[in-house]
Amino acid sequence: MDDFIKDGFKDQRIIRIPETVTNSFTDDGLLKRLYITDIGFFPNANYHKIHRKQGAKVHICIFCIDGKGWIRTPEGLLTLKEREFTIIPANTPHSYGSTLKTPWSIYWFHFSGDDSNEIVMDYGNKIVKTELDSEQSIFFIENFDHIYLMLEKGYNRGNLVVIFRLFGYLLTRTIIIFQNNRHLHGRATINVELSIDFMRKNLNANISLSNLAEDANLSIQQYSLIFKKITGYSPIHYFQLLKIQKACFMLDTTLLNISEVAQLVGYEDPLYFSRIFKKINGKSPREYRKIKKG
Repeated sequence: MDDFIKDGFKDQRIIRIPETVTNSFTDDGLLKRLYITDIGFFPNANYHKIHRKQGAKVHICIFCIDGKGWIRTPEGLLTLKEREFTIIPANTPHSYGSTLKTPWSIYWFHFSGDDSNEIVMDYGNKIVKTELDSEQSIFFIENFDHIYLMLEKGYNRGNLVVIFRLFGYLLTRTIIIFQNNRHLHGRATINVELSIDFMRKNLNANISLSNLAEDANLSIQQYSLIFKKITGYSPIHYFQLLKIQKACFMLDTTLLNISEVAQLVGYEDPLYFSRIFKKINGKSPREYRKIKKG
C-alpha cells in the first residue's frame, strides 16, 4: 500500500480551474499571456508526495513557509525549507514531497501562458531556490490569499484579468529577489554550483572535500558554508545523495546486480554501499528493487 498522499490535508485550500475554462484562454489576447491553472495551500502536509515521470504540462512554483521538503529532478536533489521558493519548469521529470519528521507547509501555483517560458528562463530554467525574508514572505502570502479569494468568486473574464496580472506581479517580484540574492553570492556561488555539476558527472569517483574546495578556489570552511546554503546539505553528504539517486535509477531501469550498481557509483565494497543506501532510503537495495514504482 502506498503510504504517501497527493492532497486531502486538514485545512488545505485548493482550486483547480476547469480545463474547459483554461482552454478558452488561448483565444484571448490578455488571458493567454500568463495564467494560473491550479492554486493551493497544504498546511502540515505529512506524507505528501508527488511523482511525475514526464513532468507536468505547466510550470509549478512552490513556497515553503514551515517544515521541510525535497524535490528530485534529473539535475539532482534540492531541499526546500521555511521561507524558500522554487519553480519547477514544465516538462521536467520530477518528484517532490514532505519530510517525515518535519512535514512542510506550502503555498503553490501551477501556471502557463505565452509569456510563462520567458519568466521561467529569468529564474534560470532549472530547479533552484531562493530565500525570502520576513517582509517578502508576508507579501507573498497576502497576495496568494487575495488571488485565492478572487478565484473563489468565479471565472468571469474581468475577474481573471485582474487575478492573472496580480499573479504576474507576484511572480516577477519573487524572481527579482532570486536574481538579487544570486548576484550577492557572486563568483563563489557560481564556483560551488560548478562543483555540483562536477559531482553529477563523476558519480563513479571518490572526491575529497579538500579537492572540491580547492577547485572552487575557496577554503574548506567557505566552500562548506556556501554549499550548505545552496543545497541544505554538506558537500560529502550531497555527493552521497547523488550517488544513491543514480543507484536507484539503475535498480529501477536495469538488470545489473547490486555489486555492479555499487561499482558504477563509486563503491567498491557492496556491503558498505548497501549500508549507505539503507541509511538514505530506509530500505536495502534489494528491498528497494521490489517496490512497485509509479
